[in-house]
Amino acid sequence: MIAAFESNKDFKYVLDLIQHKKFNEAEKKIYDLKVVYLNNFFLENLHGTIFSFREDYENAQNKFEKVIQLEPNFADGYYNLATIFLKIKKFDSAVSFFNKTLEIDKNFYNAYFNLGICYKELEQIDNSIKSYNFYIQNVPNDLTAYINLGKIFIDLKQFNKAKDIFNQALSIDLSSVEVNFNIGLIFFEEKKFSIAINFFQKAINFDKSFYFAYIKLAEALIVSARFIEAIGVYHKFISLDLFNKKTEELADCHYRLANLQSNIGDLDNAFKNYDIAISYSKNINYIKSYIFHYNFYEKFNPKKYFELINIYLNTLDIKNISIDKFRYQKAKKIRIGFLSADLRTHAVGYQIIGILEKLSLDKDYEIYLYNLDKFTQLTDEITVRFKILSNFWFDVNEMNAEELSKKIYSDEIQILFDLSGYTTNNFLEVFLYKPAPIQISWAGYLSSTGIKEIDYIIVDPYVVSEDFDNYFIEKPLALNNIWSLLSVFENNLIQNEAPFLKKNYVTFGSFNSIYKINKNIVKVWSNILNKVYLSKLKLINFAFNDEGVKKNFKDLFYSHGVKPEQLVFLGSVKREELFYHYNDIDIALDTFPYGGGTTSLEATWMSVPLLTKFEKSFLSRCGKSINANLGLNDWVCETDDEYVNKAIKFATNEDFLIKTKDYLMKNKYKLFDIDAFTRNLSSALKKVWNDYNANF
Repeated sequence: MIAAFESNKDFKYVLDLIQHKKFNEAEKKIYDLKVVYLNNFFLENLHGTIFSFREDYENAQNKFEKVIQLEPNFADGYYNLATIFLKIKKFDSAVSFFNKTLEIDKNFYNAYFNLGICYKELEQIDNSIKSYNFYIQNVPNDLTAYINLGKIFIDLKQFNKAKDIFNQALSIDLSSVEVNFNIGLIFFEEKKFSIAINFFQKAINFDKSFYFAYIKLAEALIVSARFIEAIGVYHKFISLDLFNKKTEELADCHYRLANLQSNIGDLDNAFKNYDIAISYSKNINYIKSYIFHYNFYEKFNPKKYFELINIYLNTLDIKNISIDKFRYQKAKKIRIGFLSADLRTHAVGYQIIGILEKLSLDKDYEIYLYNLDKFTQLTDEITVRFKILSNFWFDVNEMNAEELSKKIYSDEIQILFDLSGYTTNNFLEVFLYKPAPIQISWAGYLSSTGIKEIDYIIVDPYVVSEDFDNYFIEKPLALNNIWSLLSVFENNLIQNEAPFLKKNYVTFGSFNSIYKINKNIVKVWSNILNKVYLSKLKLINFAFNDEGVKKNFKDLFYSHGVKPEQLVFLGSVKREELFYHYNDIDIALDTFPYGGGTTSLEATWMSVPLLTKFEKSFLSRCGKSINANLGLNDWVCETDDEYVNKAIKFATNEDFLIKTKDYLMKNKYKLFDIDAFTRNLSSALKKVWNDYNANF
């Protein structure tokens, strides 16, 4: 019967018009033919097909429903109706009609293919796999089916089955971009990065415009500590002359390149790429990353910094929650919320875990922890401690900013802490809603958020300069001694003897992030190394896993007269091993203008004296605060020349170094007095809460 319709001259003409996408002509002809062929299911089916091509799914659905009313045994009618439901994501209905198609015609194999899609969307994975397998058995050369099935096995982390499927696909098309790319993904997940790199490169060779292959190739190179090569991959995509290059892909590529350049200390080029990225797209993640990394710039300008923040804020349309101040009056305890992605083994976790454990013992408080990190593991020792101390723990990474803000408000949080600022996985948008009457920045970000809804930043007397108001929108909430401290230690690793006594030479060291080490610092440190006989400098950072990055720094120091044998570079090390390396250095050299925070606290705990230079910003004054609290003001400098001269003076005075280390061994504990710090913090929090209540 259907063959008769398809051989009909008029119907064939309409089919030809549809195949050539002449839909208006085809539709006009259909209307003419409907006068001749009343209630003809085949014409209605053709008409539904036109509506489907036009993406007019409502009319298409109506037509195909009419088709199966007119001819209940027409398998194509059920199939076409099912595809409409598939397109509008009504997967249950699609499954029903694909199965009805197969009841009429069990050899309608495309229905099995589409059932594979629907079942996957419905998370009926076993049924999806069965549907694809049956389809492949009967249509063995359809590459897309292998790709879809292989992706399911990747999602299930059944990598051997996925490899088997994709290897079958390669026998169909050895040059398939998607197949090679997905095989690369499998090896990437298996951490076989060199093999993954090979397949990603193949995918690019077969299709130079396939952006995702560039991204995964760069990621595989990065985790293999081949940063310079990864930069080359980004440059290669950017330089391609493609007529179909997508703006969003270019923006993303420049953003990724900027992040990588920042992470290896090439800030000048990083900022150029951030500028390009945000000129293409006002993606808030691009802007926030730019803001974060701008803090490390040796030519930091507060005006430029706040201009970047304004770009970020102007991309958002967020209104404050209207707070009913009276809702908190009956609260018997102060509810304090902490929002962070770093409630784990992380610098922030190392600083605050002991403090919050002590604070949680105070009956005047309830502690609410809002965890933003979706990868936080139950086995993470610090995370476990955070969960135990909290009254309430919430995993909130699936919420959007508005949802989370409403939750915080409904939890009646009175004081909400941001522990992230513009660092990775931050959620500053939540604070723009102002879900808590008092909002405070602390520990994780020592620069201004530029957000007026954040009322305070925790400081101490030594980190606040006379120019504080030029650097901060937040008001300073000053503690008596120090802004934060270290509360996770490695007690058993400290060695009493000064390292130079064993080595017969002085070792300087800096374990700060590589992007804190700017060209001026290299020049200053080189002056020190050139004037302290036989001295060495030990640097530890993950970026030094890359020989190319290491060579760049060796060349930079060499240009200032430093011999390669004076430099010791180490890449990624575990925390316990990092502490061990503090026993190998006599003097810790702080960076500037962005000084060390956690690393400086760690050096002090390990009784290694810290030579620091302060400027106007909070970020540059952490070392000053640490030394001032310990009475080591001689180790604090205001100029480059003073920094160099003191380094030389201290390093060449053996008795002084020995006495300083001995002094730290005996006196450092007052800096790490968690009980005293917590009492001070608690007093400050109660004061701001009482002041808030006194205002109405």
